[in-house]
Amino acid sequence: LYLSMVVPGRSRMEFHEQWAPGRLFFSTELCFIGSLDARHAISPLRVTGDAAAGWDTIRGVVGRLPRTTIVKMTDHYLHAECKSALFGFVDDLELQLNPVSGVISIRSASRIGYSDFGVNRRRVEELKKKLKEDASIK
Repeated sequence: LYLSMVVPGRSRMEFHEQWAPGRLFFSTELCFIGSLDARHAISPLRVTGDAAAGWDTIRGVVGRLPRTTIVKMTDHYLHAECKSALFGFVDDLELQLNPVSGVISIRSASRIGYSDFGVNRRRVEELKKKLKEDASIK
């Protein structure tokens, strides 16, 4: 099993950045992902055309999200920090592309606290909606 860990001073995402066949994200209470845990699950996206072009589209859409900064980007992994409008709490947004299948797993999680009042789910749903406007992402 692959479990997410939190180390003081480091984000959870640093443990997920390398894609590997069969690796699945596991959820915490504030995490929405492409598999597992029906309560928190969000179906993954799929790049139907050129994976590199789809990944460029993702980078552009994530970069335009309000109060969002991309902090790490590779050919298959994106980590962004999203600040809340009112208090400036930082949430982590991750996307991971499986280059073989074209599946994009999405994870959004608050760094602190237990409840986020649905902010992370809404963020992921809005992101998916914007990404699906591109013909190469379904």
